[in-house]
Amino acid sequence: ERCTPPVSTISVSIVGALLALAGFYIPIALAEHAGQLMLLAFDRFDDRPARDIRLIGNSRTYLNDMPYMIRAMADSARSPDKLEIKVLATDGASLEQQWSDTTVQQALAKTWQTVVLQPESRAQSGETERASFFQFAKQFAAHIQAEHTAFMVNWAYDTPAYPDGADGRARHVALIENDYRTMATQTGADLTYVSRAWDLVRAEQPGFSLYLDGNHPTIYGSYLAALMIYAYLSDSDGSAVSYIPAPMSAADAARIKAGVAQALRRQ
Repeated sequence: ERCTPPVSTISVSIVGALLALAGFYIPIALAEHAGQLMLLAFDRFDDRPARDIRLIGNSRTYLNDMPYMIRAMADSARSPDKLEIKVLATDGASLEQQWSDTTVQQALAKTWQTVVLQPESRAQSGETERASFFQFAKQFAAHIQAEHTAFMVNWAYDTPAYPDGADGRARHVALIENDYRTMATQTGADLTYVSRAWDLVRAEQPGFSLYLDGNHPTIYGSYLAALMIYAYLSDSDGSAVSYIPAPMSAADAARIKAGVAQALRRQ
């Protein structure tokens, strides 16, 4: 069983040499993306069966290179499959805006093994936004050609974003989860409750914040989201994952993994 080695064990120079052997030319300016370069090189020599994954979303999806985290997690857990993750994510994009994108429409014409969508964070901010969420979630679910289709249940904003504080946030959380459950019942799509894991970890008041700016994720928030998606893809609780992105500590990663495991038990 072949798995991609952890990023920390391979220097950029070795990655560059492997890419050269594989026939790639990579400018030095890209050397900071050692993880992605490593995958590009090793995938040429990785004979595990490929599994096509498509992520459709927005900045919450792509920040902190979250899609790469999913692949690194799978490899660290000795996944029997090579996850080939492709991303369509535009800053601030709603499902309606994604649906209108010609690149997305071209992707929908293809067959994927798994598609995971992240709707916009403002989808439950008003009746117009909610109607759009339901309409375009249904259209995506009806047109996606995939063995599995899932929606990431979005986390709510941080408390200061709500005029009535914690009570307003709690109502928003309840509305988000109820709308996603209703949508899943109507479409048959799966749900991955990133929101639930988010609030379980957040409630422990650890020495780090999941929020970068009250909305977008820090590296801790992205790690949590990636772990929830990996758990969905692998039908596991993520406990076998050993990948930890720098500069996250093992203790912080363990706390996030515990919150994810607890959220999965409640699904």
